[in-house]
Amino acid sequence: MALAKSIEQSLSWDASIGKPLDSLRFGFILQILAEMTGLTARYLQQTSANTHIYLDNVTEMEKLIKREPKEDSKLIMTCLRPDLLNLQGLEDLRPEHFTLEGYISHPAMKITYVK
Repeated sequence: MALAKSIEQSLSWDASIGKPLDSLRFGFILQILAEMTGLTARYLQQTSANTHIYLDNVTEMEKLIKREPKEDSKLIMTCLRPDLLNLQGLEDLRPEHFTLEGYISHPAMKITYVK
């Protein structure tokens, strides 16, 4: 069996900063839930009623979408202590309980934060 998560963003969603951050957050949560339930994390589907790009970010976004995709990476929980894999144990999870395998990044890109 596989575990999937679908997210409907009904408020406005900034494509340059908000969507990537939400993808990371919800993917992370999906992986933790998969570990807790013994299932495989498979799909994270995100839809939005109002995705936007600020005018200040158009140039950066044009550069971003021209980049070639990299190979998929994999989030691994390195600490599979049973006491952490329950709702009470979630608060005790730390960055050192995870590793990211196969991650190859593009060069850093500065994206203007619009208030």
